[in-house]
Parts: sequence; structure tokens; C-alpha cells
Amino acid sequence: MKRTIKSQVLDRAGTLNRLTSIFVRRQYNIVSLSATPTETEGITNITFIVDVSDESSTETIIKQLECMPGTWLSA
Repeated sequence: MKRTIKSQVLDRAGTLNRLTSIFVRRQYNIVSLSATPTETEGITNITFIVDVSDESSTETIIKQLECMPGTWLSA
């Protein structure tokens, strides 16, 4: 099943690498990834569409993303 996860991140070198490594370590497939700047300088919106096997996988990803410094999940 595909899930959409939206986040805002501080625009720093290596941020995208740290975020995508969460998915790679757990062998989840990123179907789509979009990064767009916001009106606030230094903040970027990132949207992931991820193919996961069950709802607990989605919860695991969200918990890991919430632990990342400089990352805020959007509703």
C-alpha cells in the first residue's frame, strides 16, 4: 500500500540523505519524492510517497522521522 508523508525540514546539506536513509535501512521503496521551498527562507517542504507492507511500517517511519533534528511532520 502507498502512503504519503509530508514534512518540513531545515534546508541544510545532508538533510535529504539523512531522511532517505531511514527508508533505505528498512528497505521501503520511495515511489515519489518532491522537495519545494517555502516562503520562509531556510525551510523546505518534502513529500514522500512510500510503498509499505502494513500500517505498523508507516508508524515506524513516522516515529523515526519525528526523531530527526530539524524535521517537522505536516498533517
